[in-house]
Amino acid sequence: MSEWRRRSRVLLEAIRMAIGTMRSQRVRSLLLMLGVAVGTATLLAMISLLFGLKQKLREDIFWAHRPYLKITKYDFLSQSEYQEAARRKNFTVRDYEELKRRARTLDTVVFTRELAHGTPPPMLFYRDKRAEFIWVWGSSEGAPEIFSLPLAEGRFITADDIRRRRRVIVLGWGPWQELFPHGDPLGRIIRVGGERYRVIGTFGERKQLIGSMGENYAAIPYSTFEKDFGTENDQISIQATVKEGVSTAEATNEVIAIMRILRGLRPSQKNDFAVVASQTLQKLLDSLTLGVMLAIIVISSIGLLVGGIGVMNMLLISVSERTREVGVRRAMGATRSDVLQQFLAEAVVMTGLGGVVGAIFGYGLARLLAGKVEFPFYWHLWMVALAVGFSMMVGLVFGAYPARRASRMQPIDALRDE
Repeated sequence: MSEWRRRSRVLLEAIRMAIGTMRSQRVRSLLLMLGVAVGTATLLAMISLLFGLKQKLREDIFWAHRPYLKITKYDFLSQSEYQEAARRKNFTVRDYEELKRRARTLDTVVFTRELAHGTPPPMLFYRDKRAEFIWVWGSSEGAPEIFSLPLAEGRFITADDIRRRRRVIVLGWGPWQELFPHGDPLGRIIRVGGERYRVIGTFGERKQLIGSMGENYAAIPYSTFEKDFGTENDQISIQATVKEGVSTAEATNEVIAIMRILRGLRPSQKNDFAVVASQTLQKLLDSLTLGVMLAIIVISSIGLLVGGIGVMNMLLISVSERTREVGVRRAMGATRSDVLQQFLAEAVVMTGLGGVVGAIFGYGLARLLAGKVEFPFYWHLWMVALAVGFSMMVGLVFGAYPARRASRMQPIDALRDE
């Protein structure tokens, strides 16, 4: 116990002497701390932005607030079978209706039809105004619920619209603002390609990551889409939310069983469709985010490593300037371990304080950048602990050589130094 107390006293004395040294060498210490603070602030700001980006992507991509399934003939998680998947038969309205009728684990089920890849989208016209680059898709009822699309005005597509193949359209925020910047769009007649459509509703602004391009969409009944724009190569898919209290795995197994029956597959045949759960996409996003975060940490840590080189350089100069001080301490009974702890304490205290200052700057920088790019602001205590701990580790690693050099001085040689 006495040995532990002695070591504690030695460590506290080393920290006290380190603070005294920093006071006597203010300019040098401040410059070193500034270098560490800049590296720490950059590291924290980048990590905060990355997690904000992850949350924004989750909001933009994973529309539904509940677990959901996407049933498509393409397995976009496996590009190796893309050519084979392209030859698969498309889903039909009967598949959608039968799945909706038979499935006991699903809640809202939506049928969507989109133009084939590479097909130019139709342009929207109203009088002398034009909205280009619009993603027009055919939909069944229930899409706002499953995709979390906020309706601002009017209504969405109904079963009656689909049955009668009405030419009605619900405008996204982009075409709404382009075609009707100052007027009420409800009930107005616009041209979609070469056909006339009546506006029955508008979607609110979603503020997606991809900006205004993410707002350029419009929905029409899938039956009308097939009549006016449909081709054999259209992308047809079914989306469905999972009922509360039902696991995603259970819902996936039921959907696979029903779709195999509907598509006439024998037990020996593999699925000619894919069922992708939202959790699978989230795990993919998490793995990608982890890889990016590690890369950002490595890149941002270069600034801290530069600060570490500054620590080593400063301590080497300090050791050279304080040779007689080291000799006096050794002559008065200080051990090599005591001298080693003194110089290591100086390095750790300086880089640790630089890490604390960097954490304060990093918080402000992260909040500023998050506001500029409209990302959700993310900040957590573990980020501060990681940054400050890493800063202290830099001081410990880069201060080890100068501290070891000082501890190996012979007292007599050190006292002779002028």
